[in-house]
Amino acid sequence: KSNCVALMGTGSLVGSGVYQRALTERRADMKVVTLEISEQDNLNKLILDVKAGNSGVENQQKAKQFVQMLASQGAAVVILGCTEFSLLFNEISVEDCPVQLVEPMEVVADEIIRLTAGSSGMSTNGDCN
Repeated sequence: KSNCVALMGTGSLVGSGVYQRALTERRADMKVVTLEISEQDNLNKLILDVKAGNSGVENQQKAKQFVQMLASQGAAVVILGCTEFSLLFNEISVEDCPVQLVEPMEVVADEIIRLTAGSSGMSTNGDCN
């Protein structure tokens, strides 16, 4: 198993250290790699472009290139730290990526489903019981 993961997100997300802290608190030898500053600026532009509604093939290819850059730094897993990535990567075949991709929104949804399994759920008026 690799102890190297990559974080792909906005410069502010990467700079906040929130993922880095959470990972290294759980596994002291975990190494979290990120993009070089110039490439991070390009990723920020891509994220803004996707927010503007441009999630087509050209931006999908750019996103894959960022994943490949991170994989070349030794990452076995890439955390897709921005919700906009789901718009890009749902169209990209897993076979097209050299590493495993983790979409935090999917992980959170799975965990919530697991935690609420067997509960009665919502009342008929939409309020939580």
